[in-house]
Amino acid sequence: MRLVDLLKDKDFYRETGAVNDDEIKIAENELGLCFSNEYTEYLKTIGSAVIYGHEFTGLGDKAIDNVVNITSKIKNIDKMFPNNIYVIEECNIDGILICQDDKGNIFEFHPKSKPIKIFNSFAEYIKSLE
Repeated sequence: MRLVDLLKDKDFYRETGAVNDDEIKIAENELGLCFSNEYTEYLKTIGSAVIYGHEFTGLGDKAIDNVVNITSKIKNIDKMFPNNIYVIEECNIDGILICQDDKGNIFEFHPKSKPIKIFNSFAEYIKSLE
């Protein structure tokens, strides 16, 4: 099942609204990376979302957590944060972050350590929250 369909099917789902290709390209350029196809579709369809109290990053004026701001902040604070991943969720527990790379892999990142791959896609991560 596609990520956007999984999200929209959840209880307590809330989205902020789609963004366009230009906004996505600007964000990618600011971060110096490319978003995965899955995350790009999410941005174009949803913008950003909240389910079960999990606030996922995104883009747009109403984004709960802006992916550019959060990822840039982490890159400035923690030099071990890889250049090729972006934050999809701040867990707010011991500095743990959930991140994604351009291939769609999902990683758990703990401050001052290497990321650990935990899922093959954002959709798999969402399914794990059920």
